[in-house]
Amino acid sequence: MKKLLLIFLFISAFAFGQEKTLYKAVSYDNLIELYNQKLKVNNEDLTGNIERCKYIIETAKQENDDNTEQAFTLFLKGLQEAKFTTDKNLPFISVYQDPTSYNFYDSQNKFVGRVYKEKFEEQIAINGDNTETYMSNYFYLSQD
Repeated sequence: MKKLLLIFLFISAFAFGQEKTLYKAVSYDNLIELYNQKLKVNNEDLTGNIERCKYIIETAKQENDDNTEQAFTLFLKGLQEAKFTTDKNLPFISVYQDPTSYNFYDSQNKFVGRVYKEKFEEQIAINGDNTETYMSNYFYLSQD
């Protein structure tokens, strides 16, 4: 009976498993570039970015600005990870595509959330295929 069950599970996984392929990776360099671009910061090192981000988070907490606090907490996480990563081209976010959706994973390759294919492709058409589009989707998925 156990063998029959194992064979059934194997066949089910093989027949119904969905193939996923890496669609896009947002590297630490991409994250740092977006952060500096949004804040219009030039020539600031990573330590300076981290300190500025902490200051923005503290100010947002004092002003009860939850959205800013949450967004910059995500930036801070990425900036701190980048500081301890020797290869800044490693992915902070990985997006895998399957036939019906785009699946977001964090830097430890843990599943964060899923966006249905039509909705995500519409967002890319409107906002462009850029780091900000992926980061904003990652931000909203990580809030759930």
